[in-house]
Amino acid sequence: MFMALDLKQKYPDIVFLFQNTGAERHETYEYLNRCDKAFNLNIVWLEYTKELPLFKVVSYETASRNNEPFDQLIEKRKNYLPNQSQRFCTMEMKVLTARRYIRSLGLKEWTSYVGFRYDEPHRKRVDARRTKTITEHMCYPLFDDKVTVRDIGAFWRSHNMQPLDLKLPMLPNGKTIGGNCVGCFMKSEYEQSMLCKHEPEKVKWLMDKEEQCGGTFKKDVSWKERSDFVGRQGDLSDDMESELYCQSDYGGCTEF
Repeated sequence: MFMALDLKQKYPDIVFLFQNTGAERHETYEYLNRCDKAFNLNIVWLEYTKELPLFKVVSYETASRNNEPFDQLIEKRKNYLPNQSQRFCTMEMKVLTARRYIRSLGLKEWTSYVGFRYDEPHRKRVDARRTKTITEHMCYPLFDDKVTVRDIGAFWRSHNMQPLDLKLPMLPNGKTIGGNCVGCFMKSEYEQSMLCKHEPEKVKWLMDKEEQCGGTFKKDVSWKERSDFVGRQGDLSDDMESELYCQSDYGGCTEF
């Protein structure tokens, strides 16, 4: 959003897209809607569908909130679950959903602005995506301007933007419980374990999908095993539990 406000001033006709997986936190939906109204962003809400043209335009009011796009993608993949080495959920529901919408506007070349910061260089990967029919230039203005998470926090505090705070539930280490796309397999063991402890109802879909598909989202451990282990830890505090779990994204020991 920090980046969006800057781009809105520089390029008044810029188009903002949000690709909904149906598994985002409800705080994210509320935040986007509040900022959309406050700053007149005219955000286009998109979702993956398994039927052609493989996307649809929705809105804050009609957007899926119970994993429906994710369910369709897994069904399309014949009950194969995405995982750390095959992240087709991000590619299909985020990257390609946006690209399909843009192509539907008749565009063959465009620039996409991505909000990766200077303090997360591992996320900045390509300068352009090209196929035989399209060219998508990738621009990372926060990275290029050396903007860090502290800069962004200072901006929101100094501009008295508290009413527009994202309000995600946070852990002592400053991370979101279970990630924004709830239960993301790219999040640390600690974040996932705290999801089991604090919001076990959100883990049910993950466990049900693993049982239905006969696989796991994360290598070597199922959500049922994770949930059972957390349940056996009793009433340890989050600070104490942080010593029991890997703090690194991807689980720390994953090799690509």
